[in-house]
Amino acid sequence: MKKILGCVAIGCLTPLAALVILGLVLPGEWSVERSVLIDAPPEAIHPLVENFHRWGEWVQSHAEGTPDTTITYSGAQQGKDAVVAWEGGAVGTGRLHILESDPAHGIQYESAIESQRVNGSGSISFIRTDQGTQVIWKDGGKLPPVVGGLFSWFVNAGLEKQFASDLARLKKAVEGPTPADPAPEKPGE
Repeated sequence: MKKILGCVAIGCLTPLAALVILGLVLPGEWSVERSVLIDAPPEAIHPLVENFHRWGEWVQSHAEGTPDTTITYSGAQQGKDAVVAWEGGAVGTGRLHILESDPAHGIQYESAIESQRVNGSGSISFIRTDQGTQVIWKDGGKLPPVVGGLFSWFVNAGLEKQFASDLARLKKAVEGPTPADPAPEKPGE
């Protein structure tokens, strides 16, 4: 009986040990970059980017009506030293703190994602072009040991999709609806 229990224990612990080792060996970081071209000058885009109170206009996870999510603001109203924190729902917990804000170049921020300590940083930057403004959203940081290595690919994939969607919403918020967008219905129609 002891031999059987020993074999069962080894059989159960070996895959677990392999997962722990794999999690330690794989990179435990996320790094995402997405961009969009917006037909507007940087100064027209910047108010939506530097003011966390306006992120609900283009960041899906900050939109009003996001179930089970609480968003709080502190620090400056907008720009340098503005802070937003969120908790709950599918978005988990986190905090962003704007370190630099410039209407011609964008913002730089630090983040604490699923942590009380700063574990990431990012930027939303503007590059003026002949066609408008290239808006580039970069974000990266460290995930917890072991688990981070196992899930970094999923975190990157999720953030890439989210950033692409949010930047498309930013473009629409700045430029307005395109001719291909359906016209809003009028009440009573």
